[in-house]
Amino acid sequence: MLYAHLIEDLVALHIYECSWFHVNGYPGLSRKKILKLTHEDRIDELLSIYDKQGDGAVERFVSALHLVRKIRNVLTHALVPQVGSDLKGEEGRDQVIAMLNNITFWERFHLNALRKMHEAVLHHGITKTWERALERDDPPFDARVAMSKIQRYLDKLASSQKR
Repeated sequence: MLYAHLIEDLVALHIYECSWFHVNGYPGLSRKKILKLTHEDRIDELLSIYDKQGDGAVERFVSALHLVRKIRNVLTHALVPQVGSDLKGEEGRDQVIAMLNNITFWERFHLNALRKMHEAVLHHGITKTWERALERDDPPFDARVAMSKIQRYLDKLASSQKR
């Protein structure tokens, strides 16, 4: 499931970068609009960015990302009630482990494909429009985890930059 969450974050970041560099003439979305989109809508946004491909590869990739998203959602919501009973027996545990290995393979496969797409955008953006890349001043991502140690460290980092 970690890969599926990485995919979700990378899709959002990829849309943001494609917006910034206007990949394939994509007019882009603001950071705020991207954050308001559901993961499903973000995946569909890839179709707008790569609408000129014409070979069907992007459509197949988007369809696969939707399947990974659905698997993650079902697995997240059903793990304890549906899979929990299978964990009682050795055969059930083996089946659950096999299922998770299968899911992990597909999540990793699609995460790698998305990573390669994103690296291509960044490479092109930095090498072809480096002035645009240099003028960027992105604010830090504004998510908070209320009382965690990590959040306290993040708060200290943010306050040290204000001085």
